[in-house]
Amino acid sequence: MRPAAAIVLALATLAAAPHAHADAINGEWCSPKGQNILIEGPRIRLPSGVSIEGQYRRHEFAYEPPKDDPDAGQIIYMQQLSEEMMHLRRVKDGVAGEPELWRRCNVTS
Repeated sequence: MRPAAAIVLALATLAAAPHAHADAINGEWCSPKGQNILIEGPRIRLPSGVSIEGQYRRHEFAYEPPKDDPDAGQIIYMQQLSEEMMHLRRVKDGVAGEPELWRRCNVTS
């Protein structure tokens, strides 16, 4: 399966989950393991510091990591749950792994 088709399939498969009622997934997100990513429209800066293009929807983002990335061979799918939280799932061979809860890195109130 071509990478773009795999990303679209992952988005379509996982999009059945409830959608967020927040502004957008854009911004900096932090994992419980101390990693962070930055989403700016269709561009994402990975935890490694590399910036690539992905599939952007207002409350969802998916990408295929580069070959030298620890997550290579998977599709990374993110879905915003609220303004401050999102789930990140690793999808391999069409099977989604358990969601990781990521939070916005710099929350201001």
